[in-house]
Amino acid sequence: MKGDHAAAARWYELVLTLDLNVAVACQNLAAIHAGEGNTALAEVYRERAYGIQRVFVEETAGWTRSVLILCPGNVPFEALLPGFRNRRIKYAIDYAADDEDAQLPSFDFVFNVIGDPDIAAPLGGRLARFEGQCSRPLLNPNDAIARTSWHKLPALLDGLDDVHTAPCVRYEGPSEGQSIGALASLLADHAVTFSLLARPVTAHGGDGLVLCDSIEALESRLSTQSGAQYLTAFRDCQAADGFYRKYRVIYVDRQPLPYHLVISPHWIAHYFSADMESHAWKLAEELLFLQDPSAALGEHVMNAITAIGQRLDLDYGGIDFTLLPDGQVCSCSKPTRPCWRTGRRAE
Repeated sequence: MKGDHAAAARWYELVLTLDLNVAVACQNLAAIHAGEGNTALAEVYRERAYGIQRVFVEETAGWTRSVLILCPGNVPFEALLPGFRNRRIKYAIDYAADDEDAQLPSFDFVFNVIGDPDIAAPLGGRLARFEGQCSRPLLNPNDAIARTSWHKLPALLDGLDDVHTAPCVRYEGPSEGQSIGALASLLADHAVTFSLLARPVTAHGGDGLVLCDSIEALESRLSTQSGAQYLTAFRDCQAADGFYRKYRVIYVDRQPLPYHLVISPHWIAHYFSADMESHAWKLAEELLFLQDPSAALGEHVMNAITAIGQRLDLDYGGIDFTLLPDGQVCSCSKPTRPCWRTGRRAE
């Protein structure tokens, strides 16, 4: 937590010399190595951790409800489910056999925090079997998550008044039969025009995101990538004052709640890189959005935001969005993975 990963790793390694079966030590070593880019070693420790243990119970005195959390997740449940009220049962379902579902501790409801549809896709069958036999309420069923992939959002949100979602296509790469030479046809078939954004599938926080202005730039980009990419038409949302604004709302039971506003001189808009806290006028504009989003955005925009929440049909989710010059809402990020501490790109 303090960022001294080298010292932490030494202690976890010492723990494992004393007891090979401490799953949490393996988990944390996996996280440390993953953060350092040592993906192979991280996977070794991850496999070791979940080979030892798939269920992790966290509880404090006075908890009043018990929630089963389906992992691996990317939704910040630590903030949503504070330990003083919730007994949290984290279940590494991707490593658990079907018969382990019946051996779980008792729980009141289930929260599926596997909010990235690309991460959830390989687990679709496993999650369906769990959901089919689960008798407790379940938040964010996997079929709702699956509809929110980048390239599926335009169709999902199609027809909503005052809402625009940029065309997007998933490019699997030459290994999947899509040659570089077929790029122009692929883009045309899905109405994706230049400039466009290329991002690795499952990447978040702007990692690996590149703006390409031509087919040549895109080909150069893809020639260095081994995995699938999302290719999304870029929409320039620079306001008349020269700044880009990225709004975030969180949906709780499909109702929008304002979370933050980033005002940046660059289209890549993160809260801290935009230096929000050093500018009183930026904070004042953000405060208006937080206190009265209808006054800040207008009734037609709030109606559009509310309609997006209904169309997404998630128990918990969120979107980043911007406003186009014509006043339309342009949704610009995955709706199931709002991050609580760092900004996202305004696209």
